[in-house]
Amino acid sequence: MSLPVIQIQHDVQLQPFNTLNLHSIASHYVKIDSIQSLIAALNYAEQQQLNVLILSGGSNLLLPEHIQALVLHINIQGIELIEDHFDHVKVKVGGGQIWHDFVLLSTSKGWYGLQNLALIPGLVGASPVQNIGAYGVEVGEFIESVQVYDRFEKITQDIFAEDCQFAYRDSIFKRDPNRYIITHVTFRLLKQPQLKLNYGDLKAAVGSDVSPENLQKQVIQIRQSKLPNPKQYPNVGSFFK
Repeated sequence: MSLPVIQIQHDVQLQPFNTLNLHSIASHYVKIDSIQSLIAALNYAEQQQLNVLILSGGSNLLLPEHIQALVLHINIQGIELIEDHFDHVKVKVGGGQIWHDFVLLSTSKGWYGLQNLALIPGLVGASPVQNIGAYGVEVGEFIESVQVYDRFEKITQDIFAEDCQFAYRDSIFKRDPNRYIITHVTFRLLKQPQLKLNYGDLKAAVGSDVSPENLQKQVIQIRQSKLPNPKQYPNVGSFFK
């Protein structure tokens, strides 16, 4: 496999890339938009004897003032419908897609399951790591498989949901952070909604309009009332455990 030429940047300010708006200078930085560019960047880091830091959406992250490492900023895009069945679809999504944008798109397409997870900050590739959850739903319930680059074996592989060891805000990716870099996530989403409304005040907020669209709308409004927009008021995003 031929690898692309990558553009390594030096002394890059990471302030725009973290929700706390912290000043942090990376000695080496590269934006990753494909598996091939990821492998090329890892080869470069190995040749230059650099540590590697994976940067996703920049929430739940406290960056130091200086980072002496190669920062890999995941920007792998793409949303691909790979299977379409009578009761569900399978959708492969690039790890660099904005999570909330994908949730909105899935609802507009009639792909259901993720509506309770609307407005969670971050990127799709980070969602399996914490097994993100909100209002009675965890993302692991709707993940078919996770495509990763295994830094130990130096191969790309698909890890199916049953092998991801999903638990409350936990997964194999969180427990072994130096081994796997997530490039894509494949979701199994429903065509007929099975709404979960038994969490907190969500049922009351939804009221008589029991639809996925209204559920998503109410989740967004509740989250906005509790958590300010980090672009206006820098914050960590969410706390877990």
